[in-house]
Parts: sequence; structure tokens; C-alpha cells
Amino acid sequence: MDEQPIRSIAISTGGGDAPGLNAVIRATVLAAENRGWAVWGIRDGYHGLLAPERYGGDGIIRLTRARVSGIAHLGGTILGTTNRGNPLRFPVQQPDGTWVEQDRGDELVATARSASATSSPSADSRSSACRRPSTTTSRRRS
Repeated sequence: MDEQPIRSIAISTGGGDAPGLNAVIRATVLAAENRGWAVWGIRDGYHGLLAPERYGGDGIIRLTRARVSGIAHLGGTILGTTNRGNPLRFPVQQPDGTWVEQDRGDELVATARSASATSSPSADSRSSACRRPSTTTSRRRS
């Protein structure tokens, strides 16, 4: 099997907020860009791939050095997170209003591959799909 060089990676934060997630996102983006890799962020765990309509079609967004500048001290995660998005047991609402769990693993892989194949690393890094929180109660001190 021929190995392809890494050209892009995706970051997904799931399981709920944890201190330092934005710092990890920032460090990952910086390290990846230093290697020449494109970085993508998946909104709200796997929801960005499995339900992109929740984000106006922008369930996966381009992360750049400029986009992650100044996020390390912010709480939460700029990508959002969920603890209810297991793609192997994904909750899907039925026409009658009931909920069932479905294995959407194959769909997840196909969507990720499709996004990787059709997304250009030069995509607009200023997209509003991923916004920093508008209010912050703490500030970094010098």
C-alpha cells in the first residue's frame, strides 16, 4: 500500500469542555502549519460532519494561524463540543418524533474524505463559522 504524505489534519473536541482546549487547538494549528499542513476544525464534536446543516453548511472550518491568534486564554473551545455525538450510536430523530441510535461511522468517514478532497487549503480564514466568544471575563496579564 502506497503511503500518502500528510497534507491536512482535522481537530474535533468532544466530551465536554476542559481547561486548555483552546490552547491545544492553537498549538496544534501552529505546529501543523509549520509542517505545511492545512488544519480543519470540526464543529461540536462529530456534529459538524454528521449535521453540517446546523452550521449553515459550515460544519468543518479552516483553522489558520490568524484565526487562532489570541484564543489560548479564552475558556471553552472555539470549535464547540458535545458529549452526545458518538458516531457509532448517533441519535437520529424519526418522522414520528422518536429518537433512535444509528451507526453513522461509514457516513462520517465518507464525509471526512469528501471534505478533505473538495476543500482547498487556501479557503477563507476569516469565515464567521468559527467565532471567538464575544464576552470574556478574564484577561491575560503581562
